[in-house]
Formats: sequence, C-alpha cells, structure tokens
Amino acid sequence: MNRLMQYMARLWPAPPVAPQSPPATEFLLPTHSKTIELREFDFIRMRRENHAWSRQQLTETIHRLGHWEYYFEFNEGLTTRINATFNERTMDFHRYRSTLISETILQLLGSNAAQADIVDLACHCGLFSFDLAARGVRTVHGIEYREKNLAQAEFLKEYYRFSNVSFTQGDVYEIQSCPADVVMCLGLLYHVVRPVEVLELCYRSASRFAVIETICHKEPISAYKVIGDRNVAVAIEGTRAIELQPTYRGLIDTMRQVGFKAIIEVVGQCNTPIELFSDGYRRCLIGFKEEKPDCLKHINLGSY
Repeated sequence: MNRLMQYMARLWPAPPVAPQSPPATEFLLPTHSKTIELREFDFIRMRRENHAWSRQQLTETIHRLGHWEYYFEFNEGLTTRINATFNERTMDFHRYRSTLISETILQLLGSNAAQADIVDLACHCGLFSFDLAARGVRTVHGIEYREKNLAQAEFLKEYYRFSNVSFTQGDVYEIQSCPADVVMCLGLLYHVVRPVEVLELCYRSASRFAVIETICHKEPISAYKVIGDRNVAVAIEGTRAIELQPTYRGLIDTMRQVGFKAIIEVVGQCNTPIELFSDGYRRCLIGFKEEKPDCLKHINLGSY
C-alpha cells in the first residue's frame, strides 16, 4: 500500500501551497480617530519629586516590590528600571494608551468629569487609575487580583500623593457589581476563560459606558480562540494557563449580546509603530448603555 501511495504521489503531485497573507484589519464600527504624540504621563512629570522619601528608602522599596512591568520616575533620577522587565517599546505602548484611552474618557465625560467615578478592573499597579485621577475625575477605584501588583499600587498611591484613588483585591469572576459611571477593562479580556461574564460585569457596573481594550484576532468570524501554555507566574499574565481570546467580530457581538446599545472604536495614529496596535491586533472599543448617548457630541466620530 505504501509503494502504491508513493507511486500515485509521483503521478499526481500535490499542488504547491501559496503563502497566506495575514487577515486584513476590519473596521465595523463608528470610529473616533486620534493623532497621538508619545509623552510621559502628566502625573509622573508633575509629582515625581517627593522629598519625604530618601534615596535609600526608594531604592530599597523599588527592589523589594519588583520586578516592575511599568515605568515610573522618582526623586534623584531613580526609576523602576533598576528592577524591571519592561523596555522602550513597552514605555511607548503605555504612553500611547494614555492618550488613546484616558484622554477619550475625559472628552466623553466633558464637564461632568469632576463628578465622575471610575472603576479600573484588573488595574495591575494602578497606572491608568492614577492617569484618570490626575486628569480630574472624582474617584478611581482599582480592583486587582495579585497581591504583588496591589503592593506596588499602594506604594505609588502614597508616593505620588493621590487622595482620590483606592484599591482592593478582587477576582472578576466573584464580583457581582462594582458601580461606577465608567468601567475600564483594559488588557484583561484576552486573559480570561469566561469572557462573557467579564463583559456582563462591565455592563452591570457602568452607568454610562465601559471601555474594553483587548487583543482581537483578525479572522472574519465571530469567535474566541483557545490560547494555552501561558505563564501564570508572570504578573502581567492572567490567572490561568489557558485563555479565550476574542476575534474582533466576536468582541462586538458579545458586547451587543450583554446589553450595550451603542459601540464605537477609538483608533490612534502615531508616527512611532506601537506593538499590537499598529498591526490591528489590539483594539479599544467603548460600549454605551444608551442607544444614542449624548456624550458622543464631545468627540469627532467617523463612519466605518
């Protein structure tokens, strides 16, 4: 039988397989486009000096709480680089996200920003909690599962002198509701195994809108991809070695099914290539509780 198969293969060789190009980036939603210039977070620039902390105290604390996945600056030129896992691309990545996400939230809130309460799900060390708090919202409450990340967040809250930020430990699967005007779900959805429940939590908790920023696969189907062998010991990973990561269409359809009446996408234009965003694998969607939210008048919105 094997000789027969070999003989037939010589007579009718298989046609060559053409290399496949990556799927195209789809845009299926109204979009808010932003031109983004990379710059340091304002709260870091404005609050980096805190002379209540000596150089020795800071050095010891940075080493004790590391490794650090995010860049922060302190007195006397000290930074989290001395015990870190990030690089220059990572720093650009988060500075890009600050304008893409935090600036857009403030624009949508408009004159109501000073009365707005924000929840930051899976806040890690609180970078975006601090970013929103420094931009003028009333309160930000960060919820984080990992004790290491929470310890970093509490240190940064003290060092940068934030009185309108709080943190608690929590598991997104066990939270029934975390009421706020705005819920941020940044870099979380692609790390979970029950994404529908996470999006339901966002919908239940947000009185105005929720920001869902996540990896989205490009296949033109409504689906979730199974990703395995994740290293759960790494602080920026999820809590399970397996993940269900959405396609772009899958995310849109799930957001609609859990109840969001209107959805837009925020898209950034930057001269510097930004990992995952520039090639369309990371997307920022905003879901609204109202079908025609009045706050959209505060931003320029284009059709797809």
